[in-house]
Amino acid sequence: MSIYVDKHDVKVVGSKYINGKHKKDQVLATHQSSEGIQLKKLIPMLEEIADTHDANHEITISITMNQYQR
Repeated sequence: MSIYVDKHDVKVVGSKYINGKHKKDQVLATHQSSEGIQLKKLIPMLEEIADTHDANHEITISITMNQYQR
């Protein structure tokens, strides 16, 4: 069985150089989709985003799994 992710939102947070100063906790990049994807296919994309932005220091994931309700 594979897990299907209905929507995802990825953001890369880091330091930005603004007006001659480094500002921490700035959103550097985002990727979001309401189009579903298999988790197996999402993982390589996340790895590529992390590698591209050198964002492998601290990764936080929040997952909500809703049970089918009648």
